[in-house]
Amino acid sequence: MKEAKRKTTKKVKSKVVEAAPIIGILTLANKKNDFLGNKENFIDIITKGQQNNQNVYVVTTEDLRLNQQQIFGYHFDPTYNQWRRIKIPLPKVLYNRISYRKYEALPSTKRLILKCLKNQNIHLFNPFFFNKWSLFQWLKKSNKTKIYVPITQRLKGWKETNTLLKQFDTLYVKPIKGKAGSGIMRVRAMKDEGELPYELKIQRKKSIGTYQFKTIQALHKTIKKNTGPGKYIIQQGIQLVKNYDNPFDLRVLIQKDGSGLWNITGIGARVAGAKSITTHVPRGGKIDEPSILLTSYFGKEKADQLLENVRKVTIKICNQIERESTYPLGEMSMDLGIDEKGKIWFFEANSRPMKFDEPHIRNQSLTNIIKYSQFLMNTQKRTHILKRREKN
Repeated sequence: MKEAKRKTTKKVKSKVVEAAPIIGILTLANKKNDFLGNKENFIDIITKGQQNNQNVYVVTTEDLRLNQQQIFGYHFDPTYNQWRRIKIPLPKVLYNRISYRKYEALPSTKRLILKCLKNQNIHLFNPFFFNKWSLFQWLKKSNKTKIYVPITQRLKGWKETNTLLKQFDTLYVKPIKGKAGSGIMRVRAMKDEGELPYELKIQRKKSIGTYQFKTIQALHKTIKKNTGPGKYIIQQGIQLVKNYDNPFDLRVLIQKDGSGLWNITGIGARVAGAKSITTHVPRGGKIDEPSILLTSYFGKEKADQLLENVRKVTIKICNQIERESTYPLGEMSMDLGIDEKGKIWFFEANSRPMKFDEPHIRNQSLTNIIKYSQFLMNTQKRTHILKRREKN
């Protein structure tokens, strides 16, 4: 979502505005003398905080000084439609909304996040973006969750790709650190295509490129040409249930609530566009109602059971991810697929969920952010021992 245009941020000389514990939305400063991120989202969180008698401010990594009792933060003034930079108490809770991996990877940012995790007076949750490869490895460690993971390998040479194509006639190539479907490719072995039996579709920013090849070597050469500088995985393709020939999957938002426990905030459905290889809305997908889509395919009784199973599976996967990550989490979104036989599959989890467009999910998500942060304020912090982070 594009950031809303706001009037220039004003610096205001002020004493500390409140003594009560506050929540800080953590992001980065920008060159325009304010901060990066989805400002409309931040306003929604601040407003929800006010409705719950909770003060919320935006705090940048540049302004966050852990050894000071007072720092600068940003408050939105709806009367003048302006953000104001004012002195505030050091937040008790930090909700991490650093928007891009490249910013999180900055040495200064990583050092600050690690200091926050070690600081006994500040609760910071969702410190890092997830890595696709790590997620699948974590889930495969548990008998309770490995059954939901498609066959997944690191992208290597054409021989490994050929072996997988003999098992599955459709494969997906995905960047380990991708976002919103960017850089995904679909590979198919087309049995009835004569001299050009291999098809490759590449999802670009505004188009889909389609290519056909005579040999697996030529196919793999084009795949490698179109991979970015990061690492990629290659994964079994799942025959998803369809709505009028368009596959659909589920987006689940899971958050901790005022009791500190994981709960399903809501489940949405995303239907692939007519020419898209993914269901992402920015790539032509559309939002729909899960129960309606599943009922039209399976019938009401089985659809209701499937949605209940999705809730149970989501909590299992969520707990396993949190256990293996070893750092504090408060929310995540999850992409799950259901195949034509009714089996549930895990595709992706995101530690910085994008805004859900379904109003009831959106409203509850904002409430949960505030309530969970308030829970943390009244909870003694546990020391989190971070594992060595994979160099992916």
